[in-house]
Amino acid sequence: MALITKSRYGLIAVNNDVLKNIVSKSMSEMEGLVFPCNRRGLVYKRGFKGNDSRTFNSIEISEDSHGISIEIYYVSKFGESISDTASKLFDTIEYNIGVLRPEKHIKFTAHIKGVMAKQVVPRDITIIRGEHH
Repeated sequence: MALITKSRYGLIAVNNDVLKNIVSKSMSEMEGLVFPCNRRGLVYKRGFKGNDSRTFNSIEISEDSHGISIEIYYVSKFGESISDTASKLFDTIEYNIGVLRPEKHIKFTAHIKGVMAKQVVPRDITIIRGEHH
């Protein structure tokens, strides 16, 4: 899949890995509030340090006729508002992707698989922004 966007220079294709990199960098801006994990909630120990490529496994990007769907799996920091953290993450990603001026609608889904206290307390919370029509 590639995101096609128009600029004054013509059409530009941005592949899936570039989008994942943008999302990963957006998540790293919130280091300490979000901890990347897999679908089962297993936190990647190195997280954003050392550019652990496994953090890309916490991001799924797909495209259909309605637009682009970005799904993110993470564990949230204990004591922080889960909805506020997800909203801030969505805003950051939206801003960083906005540079590409995508013409397609973007749907964000945050799968919060747990809360990080002294250890991970399992949760299964989903927050969605931008439903596809």
